[in-house]
Amino acid sequence: MAARKKAKGFNLAALDTLQNSVSGVDLIIKNPFDDNNPIGDKGAYLAMKVLGPASSQYRKAQNKIMRDLLSRKKDPSAMDASDIVTDDAYDQNNLDVVVSCVVGWSNMYFDPSNDDVTTALEFNQKNLEMVLIHCPWIRRQLESHIIDERNFLKG
Repeated sequence: MAARKKAKGFNLAALDTLQNSVSGVDLIIKNPFDDNNPIGDKGAYLAMKVLGPASSQYRKAQNKIMRDLLSRKKDPSAMDASDIVTDDAYDQNNLDVVVSCVVGWSNMYFDPSNDDVTTALEFNQKNLEMVLIHCPWIRRQLESHIIDERNFLKG
């Protein structure tokens, strides 16, 4: 029996990010004020389930931004102040992408008016946006994680 020849080249399956981008991966949130140690107790760390760049949610959020930009006037001489993308609008676009890619969390305890919270915060878009506004360092971790496709490689 003849030995099978090994194919030349590289099997891109080792770099496939689609499955994990679509199903999501857990991001353990780190405390930037404590040597980036995970927040929470071992086995009960604060984690957020995140979709990646190959997910339809990410693509839809990015496409919305592009459609909004492309719908602006093309002729620079016809532009007025309403055609300029403000910092607030840019920031909101980025927030929309992050919010569209976070699909859950575990061990989230947060109430900006109460330091002694004992009930886990329900995951929903309103609560997610509240957390990201009050804790922008979580948002930065999410943004970095989402755009780094290495986080969505198999195994």
